Amino acid sequence: MDRVVDVMRNHDDSIVHLLWSPDGKQLASVGHDETLTIWNFFGSPPNTNTGGNKKRKLQHEPPVG
Repeated sequence: MDRVVDVMRNHDDSIVHLLWSPDGKQLASVGHDETLTIWNFFGSPPNTNTGGNKKRKLQHEPPVG
């Protein structure tokens, strides 16, 4: 049975891309709100549901990638 384990909130709009770090300890999310969030899943304490540890406005013109 599938179930929700955690809800991570930090973006003001939908997420357009997710990427795991090579070591699997961080997840980067980029949203339509032009922000990048780095989510830490390990550490003391983990901050998966506190809005990540970085949120910056991206200075670019779409599209990127």
